[in-house]
Amino acid sequence: KTIGMLHSDLFVRKGHSLAGRPSVSQIDLAQFNFVTLPESKPYGDIVRGFYDAAGVPWRSKIHVADYFPTVARIVRSTDAISMVQRAYTRTTSFKRYFEVLCVTEEVFPTSLLCCAYRAHRDFTPAMRAFVSAIRQSNDRRT
Repeated sequence: KTIGMLHSDLFVRKGHSLAGRPSVSQIDLAQFNFVTLPESKPYGDIVRGFYDAAGVPWRSKIHVADYFPTVARIVRSTDAISMVQRAYTRTTSFKRYFEVLCVTEEVFPTSLLCCAYRAHRDFTPAMRAFVSAIRQSNDRRT
């Protein structure tokens, strides 16, 4: 069941050479390391495409961390780039240390946020509350 939409952006630490630029191309992105959460479709293919388009070997540029706070710590202390859900970019904690990049072309497609459940079963009260909270949150942030 579809319960919302996910919008993703690229981010860097404050003071990064790409921060504040009016536009950043995918060729510009390929000059820097990228830190990502474990493989997810279609994001992994898109990120590898930055490097392929620039003729840069992506295997030495893309690094994987299993925990977003670790990703954020790496981005905050290096010139690496990463991706983040747009809703989080509006928080004070994000704005304190990071900036969203203005990429010249739409990089990541909007993704559906879905919830799987057993067929022929009604949602439990906890599941109804979860789906309701996600939908309300999504409505406020899109």
